[in-house]
Amino acid sequence: MARHSVACLRVVVIFALALAVLPAAAAQAQVLRVGALSLVPPPGWQRADDAEETAHGAFLLHAVDHPGIQVVLPRVAPVLKVGEADYVDNLRRQWQVRHGIQVRIEEAEVAGMRWLMLRRRAQDGQTTLFQLSRVHGGRAHSVLVFAPSGTRALPPPARALLERVRFVDTADVWRPVRRVWARPSGDALQALLMPQTDGEGAHAMVTGYGLTHRDDTVRWFAEGFDWVQTDGRDTRRNWHQGGQLRVIAPEVLDAATPWHLRLDVDAGSAPVSAGLRLWLTCAPARQLERALDRLEQGTIDPLRRLLAADSARCADRPPPGGSRYVRVDAGQGVEQSLPLPLPEPLAGRGRAHHLLVEVFVQADTEQPGTALLDAVRAVHVYRVDTD
Repeated sequence: MARHSVACLRVVVIFALALAVLPAAAAQAQVLRVGALSLVPPPGWQRADDAEETAHGAFLLHAVDHPGIQVVLPRVAPVLKVGEADYVDNLRRQWQVRHGIQVRIEEAEVAGMRWLMLRRRAQDGQTTLFQLSRVHGGRAHSVLVFAPSGTRALPPPARALLERVRFVDTADVWRPVRRVWARPSGDALQALLMPQTDGEGAHAMVTGYGLTHRDDTVRWFAEGFDWVQTDGRDTRRNWHQGGQLRVIAPEVLDAATPWHLRLDVDAGSAPVSAGLRLWLTCAPARQLERALDRLEQGTIDPLRRLLAADSARCADRPPPGGSRYVRVDAGQGVEQSLPLPLPEPLAGRGRAHHLLVEVFVQADTEQPGTALLDAVRAVHVYRVDTD
């Protein structure tokens, strides 16, 4: 094994032992990437704060429902100066010499991928350490798992986490270049709600509405009242529509990397569905940027017209079809992972080539205030990366 690789692994083990007693911060983990390795932790895992992770040069994860189980993912995957077989033999020999007969060294298969795994007692005497190593693309990737003393096998929560590890080569993959939330003006939101006061809904009144964005989350509400017949008399009935959507988008798109949606719907609201829709486009970059700027102002029609135009079609490639949904009833919340079918990246056409993922929300039944959901929309833009 290359000399600098040995030094890196030593440092990782040393600081990881100290990490076994560090509490995790409340921030929800998103997409973690180390070179070609990508990982989206499932619900139930928490990240340490940015200062701790920066200080240790690793992603630090804590299993909320399983005290004592922690995972450390070093942010550096050293380049090997020897072949993979020599690296594995040298690492196995080094572990055996350093730790003696008290350790167990074996090959562990997780989700079809083989790792060389060391199990030993940590220096504190109260913790079992599993150290896993795998070579991909000439780099050595490491993962460390801490478990309560006496743990004999890789803990199920840690194994489930490692099953979500994916290796995506850096060439010819979809990478994010822009994210746009539709942010219509107050006048535009009012115009959406006005039809509720026409025709059959002429007695409906809107008393308040709002649409707020924060990073990967959007919150909406509309409220008012209308009049209904009760025992031959007009009775005032208050109504409310509201909810919140959080979208965690992959940093690298591949068929195995899901999107994570958290959808919450307020009590008394109509049932709501949040969906993902794919668009493949070879539209000129400037035209696409202008259409996205209009979307950010709250108008999606220019983008739809551009995507439907002949000039935006990619030769010999039909647009991706189908959508994925998550549905939530009033007063409920759901967190769900949604996979998406993806086309193969295309390169070398001499024109901009992008994959757009539209995030939208719609009410399952039409009620006063549900028209506001037409404004809850985002577009994530990915471009093929051939570097």
